[in-house]
Amino acid sequence: MTKYVVIQGLQFGSEAKGSIAGLVAHKWQPDTVVCANHPNAGHTFIGNGQKFVHRCLSIGAAFPWVKNVLIGPGAVVDIDALLTELKGIAPAPGLTRRLIVHPNASIVTKDHREAEKRLLSIGSTMKGSMEAVVHKMRREDLHNNLMKSYWPELGSTLIDAGAKAGFNLVCDSLTYDAIVSASEKIMVEGAQGYSL
Repeated sequence: MTKYVVIQGLQFGSEAKGSIAGLVAHKWQPDTVVCANHPNAGHTFIGNGQKFVHRCLSIGAAFPWVKNVLIGPGAVVDIDALLTELKGIAPAPGLTRRLIVHPNASIVTKDHREAEKRLLSIGSTMKGSMEAVVHKMRREDLHNNLMKSYWPELGSTLIDAGAKAGFNLVCDSLTYDAIVSASEKIMVEGAQGYSL
């Protein structure tokens, strides 16, 4: 049996990755979905009369049989976008699912967005993703812009939002690794276009 399905765009973006991810999640029914998205344009899926546009979560998070939703260490997370996406997911009756954010995922801040707007010579959505990645790579400050640094401040807000959507939300690398090892079917949803 196949354990992994990887969806990756091979053009410049807008190749309908969200629609394909939704179709695969519906037909293959993975128990775990993982992404390392940056909060740019987002992936769109329309199913059961509802439209989902996800910039942080995998499209598979919208399906109630997906037990584990992982946000990987290479992700750049926009907290407001994540909270909005969680509000759009209805809890599965009688089922608590897990949302695990890797502690090394980056957080995009207002400063990152402002810094990108000054770089008009780059091709960018101006959402601050590139600047957040550069900030992480520089390691110039003690706390950096990693989720684990923001967790004491943001954790309770994210945990509450996750609970309303039916998720037990944690920020822990050991739990993340354990779920990857124990999962039977993992759908990896790639971000951006390969040719960018």
